[in-house]
Amino acid sequence: MHKAESLPALGGVAVLVTGSMAEIVSVSLRQPERGTLVMTLGKGGERVSTRVYTVAKDRKTMTGTIVFSAYGMPTS
Repeated sequence: MHKAESLPALGGVAVLVTGSMAEIVSVSLRQPERGTLVMTLGKGGERVSTRVYTVAKDRKTMTGTIVFSAYGMPTS
């Protein structure tokens, strides 16, 4: 199992990630509106992926969208 940990704030400033996920070294978070979180993961100064998580109005489900950017599509 892969694990990543960090202590980011919601201001969009990148912080280091520790753990066993060699494909990322930083994360930044933004919350553009209530119920929506935008997460950007990076490595080597490049964006690896951006993820948008949105909680449904009934707060029972969440939708996640992932866009891979810096290294193309993952192999697994």
